Amino acid sequence: MDVATSGPRDILGMPTRPVTQFDLDIGYNEANPAAVSIRLQLARRMQSNPDVDYLLEVILSGPDLSTVTSFIRRVVAVQSTLLLSDEEVYGSRVQHPTGNVIDVPKPARLDEVFGFMIANTSKQFRVKTDQLRFGPTYVIDTEQFAINSEFPGFLLKFDGRVTTEGVVNVDLNWALPLGIEVLGTSQPQTKLVRITNDRAKNIQVKVVTLWKPGDPPVKLEGSDKSVKPESPVPVFICQLDYKM
Repeated sequence: MDVATSGPRDILGMPTRPVTQFDLDIGYNEANPAAVSIRLQLARRMQSNPDVDYLLEVILSGPDLSTVTSFIRRVVAVQSTLLLSDEEVYGSRVQHPTGNVIDVPKPARLDEVFGFMIANTSKQFRVKTDQLRFGPTYVIDTEQFAINSEFPGFLLKFDGRVTTEGVVNVDLNWALPLGIEVLGTSQPQTKLVRITNDRAKNIQVKVVTLWKPGDPPVKLEGSDKSVKPESPVPVFICQLDYKM
């Protein structure tokens, strides 16, 4: 496949069927070679998050383009026009030897599965989930479910006999390091799980933590109760309460 360009352009004639390997011939100025970046969109699956795309990027640089680096990018866009985020997937960067086939491994992060536990310490209201793909609709006490890289974010609010106010977002970004944080939506997300609090109103975000196998039970704030997930993998715990 021959491609000539002095700037960004599409590569035509790419394989139309799934392949594990293909060839690409690149010409360059030997006296002053500019770095070459190749980006390929990874195939979506039926269960993939529709708002997220993953791109494989391979950069060739240095004398004779002999330095080869690859990594995966996580990209979120609105209707493919407005770019919301573009981050390198944590732990995906690989330096490759030259003179061989560039074999890019799938990042371990994209195969990881974690638990997510919602703990409700309100005595009057139940937590209601919204836009949760797989999991409980209501949480009276505690509920735990699994999340992975294809799991979209969701909303949490309270529900009862009287009208409640407030909602919190649970934002999941699998490009970021493992962890959970409470931030406003205007602040950059820095960890895999972000609990937003700028629209919480009467909702109180009390305890957010990452429990790992072997850790002691997690004490819930303002309660005599502790929770200990039954899980062989780390579990994100989010405790919510409601203040009238």
